[in-house]
Amino acid sequence: MSGNRDKIIKILSKSDRFVTVDELAKSIGISTKTIYRAVNGINDHYDEPIIVSERGKGLKLNYDRYLELTKQTGSENDKLDSTPLERRNQILTKLLFNAPLANRVSEMYEDFFVSIELIHQDLTIISKQLQKYDLSLKRDGSFVSVVGDEWNIQRAINAVLMQSNAMNQVRTFF
Repeated sequence: MSGNRDKIIKILSKSDRFVTVDELAKSIGISTKTIYRAVNGINDHYDEPIIVSERGKGLKLNYDRYLELTKQTGSENDKLDSTPLERRNQILTKLLFNAPLANRVSEMYEDFFVSIELIHQDLTIISKQLQKYDLSLKRDGSFVSVVGDEWNIQRAINAVLMQSNAMNQVRTFF
């Protein structure tokens, strides 16, 4: 598949909601018309469409169908296996291991090809997760950091690593 098609699939695979064509176009740096053409090309590549389009909502990847079809064709991309939960765990792990130092948001998310809105949603969820350990997420411009007691940071690191390990074990099982 072409670079644009790969980017579209990658972005949609990282989102657990519908993504508008405008968001995709801005994220990739191409026109909305090119997005529509690429999506048609992607769906034509498979027996059944893997990208669902709903008027007024946008586009969404049928992730289960995509994995099923790519495993059959042997063209599965490991980076696309990452779910929103796994993405947030990776970001949370970076934040915790760098605590109390601040992290540039754009650098943490550079490999994920996600929208600013999705980054904001992730950071809100991460902030709520940190509250379980009496920690807080401090936002300062384009930087974020974890604030709290060292003991609580260690507890949170342990929990995140255990959850990541459990997800990896489930993944290797299937």
